[in-house]
Amino acid sequence: MDFTCGYPPGPSSIEWARCAEELGYGRVYLHDSPALYWDVWVTLARVADRFRPVIWWMLPLLLATGTVLIIGEPTRELGNWIFQLKMLLLVSVVALLLVFQRPLARDPQYWDAHRRGARLLAIVSLILWCGIIFAGRWIAYL
Repeated sequence: MDFTCGYPPGPSSIEWARCAEELGYGRVYLHDSPALYWDVWVTLARVADRFRPVIWWMLPLLLATGTVLIIGEPTRELGNWIFQLKMLLLVSVVALLLVFQRPLARDPQYWDAHRRGARLLAIVSLILWCGIIFAGRWIAYL
């Protein structure tokens, strides 16, 4: 008779599989539900490595296109308090990005070990980006 067991994925999955094998289990299943469990295949370091170049290449592009818009209507843009708020939010996002990436230079697994901090940074980043988007739309109306 062949027995199987299932585990939620996590950092100890390899050890659990070895233990199950020692106990005589023929198969070990890892439930693939990243929304519910730790995703063993994707780490925050891999995501950051993939998107870091894209982010740093897009910021100058955003700066260039924003400069063209400002040149088009400087009095409407520069005198608007919403525009100034948007620039403050954008500077905050860049600072937050540096806060996220700096520990990864020393230890690529840093944010995997500090999940709460990573979640907090993600939430703050999403709020700031939503603020930037809404501020950009409000500039035309105020």
